[in-house]
Amino acid sequence: MKQGSAGLPDVQTHPMDWIRETDLITKRRNDPSLPLEPDRRGSRGQPESFFEFVLNPAALQETVALRRISCVDHYRFSCLLEVMLVEQDFESKWITLGSEEQTRHFIAAFQRLEHPANFGGMGSMGLKMDIPELCLDELLGPSRDGRGFFDLLKLFLLPNNQEAPKQPFVLQNAGFDALIGWKPDDTSVNRKTYHVQRGSERTRYILLFLRFDIASLEGRDPRIVTHNNFCDACLKPEDETNNGEMNVCSQCSAIGRHVRYCDRKCQQDAWKIHKRSCGKPLEAGTALQDVPSRETSSRPDIPPIVKGYHRSAHLLRQISRLNVNREVDYVVAALAPAHVEYLMYLRNPHSAASFMVMREYAMSSVGPRAEAGLLYVYRSLQTWISTHGVVTEEVLRNQLRREYGATFDNVLVALERGERPMLEETVSREEIDKVLGHLKTLGRFKEQLKNYVSGAGESWIMILRAGPNKDVCVSFHYPFDLYFSASAPS
Repeated sequence: MKQGSAGLPDVQTHPMDWIRETDLITKRRNDPSLPLEPDRRGSRGQPESFFEFVLNPAALQETVALRRISCVDHYRFSCLLEVMLVEQDFESKWITLGSEEQTRHFIAAFQRLEHPANFGGMGSMGLKMDIPELCLDELLGPSRDGRGFFDLLKLFLLPNNQEAPKQPFVLQNAGFDALIGWKPDDTSVNRKTYHVQRGSERTRYILLFLRFDIASLEGRDPRIVTHNNFCDACLKPEDETNNGEMNVCSQCSAIGRHVRYCDRKCQQDAWKIHKRSCGKPLEAGTALQDVPSRETSSRPDIPPIVKGYHRSAHLLRQISRLNVNREVDYVVAALAPAHVEYLMYLRNPHSAASFMVMREYAMSSVGPRAEAGLLYVYRSLQTWISTHGVVTEEVLRNQLRREYGATFDNVLVALERGERPMLEETVSREEIDKVLGHLKTLGRFKEQLKNYVSGAGESWIMILRAGPNKDVCVSFHYPFDLYFSASAPS
């Protein structure tokens, strides 16, 4: 049998042998019941001087570039996943392939990743042996139907596809942390920088594997930006420019940093962000700062998520549609065969503000508060569709189930038992001021909000009821003067 690197079978000629052998090594290295194996790069247990040495200026520049590329690639991939999962029913298509066909695409992805000419020698770094998530039985899942691959794929959905991440996503793995000797309470900036870099490399390998698997399935060649030479503004690779060479920032070049631009326009576009670090040497601490990103068009009323919560692709699509329709409170979609969207507007600031608070609870977490928020959203949408006759109750339920998953199922189960998930507390004035500020920023209710000042004036407890039978209510502290200057609730 032809041998590849490190005495392994050659993945290009004997891929299944290579997968079997690397899976055995990976499982042994990540088995907590066995003695801890050496780190491939010998970093575990090293003194501070080791990390000072390996984080030389060239390595720091490589780290900064890798972090930038990782953020951009993750953003593009998440946008692609949203389209695939919402519009193309990728989940059903993937599961129906069967394990044999799925494995064929796994092989194609590994062969692309492990080719010595690709991606700065990722294959020669032995990254596969640090990624138990890519063992064949993990990818196929307990039922051997490819569910493991699909579940891994969903972890790369961003919370909001209107915003590129400012920090690279690092897929956590306790076994890997132990192998490289990383402890979360370590206060050394150099060790943290080094270990975050290692985690980013591992995660990037996984992301590229997922992208190549999908590309193999679709019969195409994905555009992948490497962290070699690229435009700092638009990320176009250097060999795709008109003459194959890019302009460099002279001040950065003078100190050994390489910052490139396609042309004068890209350099001017990037200056607002680049000027913060132009001509300055990189340090370990600066390598972990937020990755510079361009201006975002995301609505201010889209909440961040609670740590550990993952939004579905269909909820990301709802957020995307809300960003396109900035004065809309919710988008109800009738899918195949009609593919029609209906836009819900609420007619006064207090109705909109209460809906936005409850929608925020539903969109950002799971648990009792999320269920109470989603019930209020559901009842408000029920009233709206019955008034306007746009879609059926079944269509609405199917949409909310796709968007919120188990949270909506829990709401329906509670309703069937005659219970209604409700907030136990009154929504605070601070929360109401925040969403009223968003409404003002979005340009809604201009006349009613023209004199509104956040935090000013007295509050009173206001109660709004939702649903065709007005059986769900929310109480909140609302600006007294603003309520009486607005029109009565619709």
